[in-house]
Amino acid sequence: MNKEFSAGSVVFRKENGRTLFLLVYSKRNKNWGFPKGHLEEGETEIDAGLRETREETGLRELELKDGFKEEITYVAVSNRGASKGQKIEKRVTYFLCGTSEKDINTDDYEIGGHEWLDFTEAEKRLSFISTKEVLRKANDYVIIVQK
Repeated sequence: MNKEFSAGSVVFRKENGRTLFLLVYSKRNKNWGFPKGHLEEGETEIDAGLRETREETGLRELELKDGFKEEITYVAVSNRGASKGQKIEKRVTYFLCGTSEKDINTDDYEIGGHEWLDFTEAEKRLSFISTKEVLRKANDYVIIVQK
């Protein structure tokens, strides 16, 4: 089975003492998740995660949080290159980024919407158990490490 690699970010900001997480709606996949995309040739996971987050959200002030890196792997149908239409193993690496920015400027090509949500609402909105687990770990990190 062919493999594909993506990276993205769990983005959060503080507002009135609350932590809000950014979710985006993928037009292609028709689900809510975090900004992410494929690694380009020669690009590191961190560079790809930050680039994709910036491209999909318009956010420029992203503070990468050291010590947070979560990977999920799943089977999907590829929509790229020679593997298009075939089942592939997809690995996505997520990093955690804080921001003070509130306004999002989605690309409108891939992203059909966005929401800043507290943990409980974000968990309800996420489509997959694996991304809910990434959110739980990010929330724990923010609570414990970022006091």
